[in-house]
Amino acid sequence: MLSFFLPPVEQKLGDANHRHPLPIKENLLPHWDVPHKDRPGGGTSAICAANQIAPETSSSLVYAMLVGYYLPTFANFVVPTVESRRTYNAVWQLFPVVVPLLQAPLHRLVKTCFRSKNKTQQKEERKKSMRYARYAYGTFALLSGLTYLHARYSAPDHASFASAFLPGLRGHLEPVTSFSDGIARFLQYDEVISMASGFIWLTLKFKELKDAGVSFSWLKAVGGLVGTTVTLGPGASFALGWGWREEMMHKLVGDRQ
Repeated sequence: MLSFFLPPVEQKLGDANHRHPLPIKENLLPHWDVPHKDRPGGGTSAICAANQIAPETSSSLVYAMLVGYYLPTFANFVVPTVESRRTYNAVWQLFPVVVPLLQAPLHRLVKTCFRSKNKTQQKEERKKSMRYARYAYGTFALLSGLTYLHARYSAPDHASFASAFLPGLRGHLEPVTSFSDGIARFLQYDEVISMASGFIWLTLKFKELKDAGVSFSWLKAVGGLVGTTVTLGPGASFALGWGWREEMMHKLVGDRQ
């Protein structure tokens, strides 16, 4: 995911933004594939079980995201000056590098905590994996949704919330008059590409479940994603969509064992 230092939204929304920071992508959950635990076996149930997220992976990801992604995000909302916001925004831009660097040692640390001398039975292991996956997607959805709502309802009255984040249909034809205007335009398209790639990834994951025999309505899935994107933002929508996919996969494995 490409990210850059970001002063441009202030340029687009004017002086009122000194009171209402609107960072362009703070409401987005980063779209990367979460590594899954490998397990031997065959058949649909074994494949789905192998795709369940290990507890140490989901737990360490939550901790790393809180420190490397959400902490700079919230700091950007509460610091009093524009210069301070730009500083925290610059720190936030590094999250694609910072979060994996934080997660690697946390993963090893948390993994030692989950170690047991007794062999854990497969069913109990699946329940534990699902419990921590719920903690992960629930935390991401809550924090991303609150950030989105704060940005939406603290925006200046005269400002268009959608136009600050999304380019117009003919925006690519408009001349770029300054460096900050060019960066703003780039980040708007980066926003669209990031959301689209994330939801395409999620759609492919749902298709995998459909091919494995899970019964669900595509209309319900698409409608749910669109509805939560409009009300809670794309970050919360992606987290909840990922969570729903994990829940259906967990149920499929349970029904076939």
